[in-house]
Amino acid sequence: MSSSTAPTRRASSRLQKKGVKFQQQPADSDSDTSTVALKPTRKKQKATKSNVGAAGANANANVSAAEAAKQKAAWAKVRGRRGQLKLVVEMPYDILLEIFQYLPPADLLCLAKASKSLRALLLDRSTAYALWKSAFDSLDPAPPPCPDDLSLPQYANVLFTRTCHCGVQYCSSVRWLMYVWESYSVICKACFERHFSPTWSAESKQITRILTGGENGIPSLYYLKSEYECHKKALGRLQNDTDRENYVKKESQRLSVRYQRLWEFRSWETQQAVLKSKDVEARRQNRTDAYVILSIERLKDLGYDDVLEGLTNWRGSLLLPHAKGVKPLTDRGSHSDPKLLLFAGGVLTAHITEWEKIKPDLIAELEKERRETKIVDRMNLLRERSSLLNLVYKYYVSQNRSIASVSPSYLEVAKTEPFRTLIYDTPTDTKLTLADFLVHVDELPKIFKSWREKTTNFLLGLIPQEGSGKAKKKGANAKGKDKDKETAPADTATLDLAITLFGCNKCKAILPYHQATLHSCFTLSKKHTQ
Repeated sequence: MSSSTAPTRRASSRLQKKGVKFQQQPADSDSDTSTVALKPTRKKQKATKSNVGAAGANANANVSAAEAAKQKAAWAKVRGRRGQLKLVVEMPYDILLEIFQYLPPADLLCLAKASKSLRALLLDRSTAYALWKSAFDSLDPAPPPCPDDLSLPQYANVLFTRTCHCGVQYCSSVRWLMYVWESYSVICKACFERHFSPTWSAESKQITRILTGGENGIPSLYYLKSEYECHKKALGRLQNDTDRENYVKKESQRLSVRYQRLWEFRSWETQQAVLKSKDVEARRQNRTDAYVILSIERLKDLGYDDVLEGLTNWRGSLLLPHAKGVKPLTDRGSHSDPKLLLFAGGVLTAHITEWEKIKPDLIAELEKERRETKIVDRMNLLRERSSLLNLVYKYYVSQNRSIASVSPSYLEVAKTEPFRTLIYDTPTDTKLTLADFLVHVDELPKIFKSWREKTTNFLLGLIPQEGSGKAKKKGANAKGKDKDKETAPADTATLDLAITLFGCNKCKAILPYHQATLHSCFTLSKKHTQ
């Protein structure tokens, strides 16, 4: 049918409206309406919160308002004065140079890594060279001269870096760092094993000559795998042997200068290690001295002066928590705080916050030491009183030789009345003498007789009785009236038989009756005999 309309392509209503708008706009003379309708439309940008209420303002005002709002939101999330280091570069240039000229290379290196503006300022070759030069000249002891193939900032990064920075991949590790002077880098243990290999494992001897600076190579040296691959590709691009040999000689001469100075760098490294060890020891001693003064004065006020004497080692140092370490004691625990714990002439400057920080651990340790001290003092007191009883015991046995063969030890006598009350229940502040124990010497015959009866009964109970095994076996299956009657105890004459032997569970000794009663492992409180 001629009146039917041609089918149109499917499109969204939003795009159709945009097409109508473009058709309503005046077109150029070179283009028609169809080309304008097919022109791709630009996607509308999403409105941000900063320019929601900026209607009616110009574009520059909107941009500045958005930047101000964004900057304010970023500063709102920052605690303290963080992020204000970038404002340092807005100071006058001569003032910055005056400040930076007193900094060592390590501090200049940290500033160069702090922000992009400071990095651009401190790495400017025209102006910053004098700063780095004066910083290196002020070092004592001075490091070896800067190598020709390194700049002063690069050299400072090698000498004073605190993190791993191998040439292949940056690593932020701060532990187990070691200098690799052959490649001018500081590598941690993990990166060293990952990126370095020993020279004896290299496949190409030509590259080994380059990396070691010698003809045959040194097996103790290591090479960087990336440098090995770089030289391998360079040698692979050369066609004849002459060019390869020239390349090897050229690179060997370039690196031989570096290897000739290895002893200088290693000597400086050893010297720095010694100085660091001395500095750590000095700071540790300063902390210990300040800690001792702080602890003794405060703990004596709390009533722990009687415990402090037992907490000193052979060097005279207190064995208390927080005494060790190298961090100086300060008000807030930071190195930058100028209010240190100073001790000179008996004057100590300290803030209560530091004491409140370490007080709980100190009190807990002192209470533990006080409990242990009381236990030790109690044992010494009982040992002293028992020694007085031992003198009375020996006197009584010497006067009665007939009972010396079978008699309890003086420790057994100390656990019976009236000596038990005298030794254990007498107040600590009461001083006992030998006369206090001689008063009760007439009680010893009764104690000896009672001990022999108890010991004999106990040993008789260990002897198997006739029919006991049969009674147990039958009694286990019997009920009510079928149970066997208990057998009578063994006679005391059984103890004197030659076949009656006792075994000690502790020392495994086999003893007859009379030796078993006098055995050192056998007491009525701790029975190890069977």
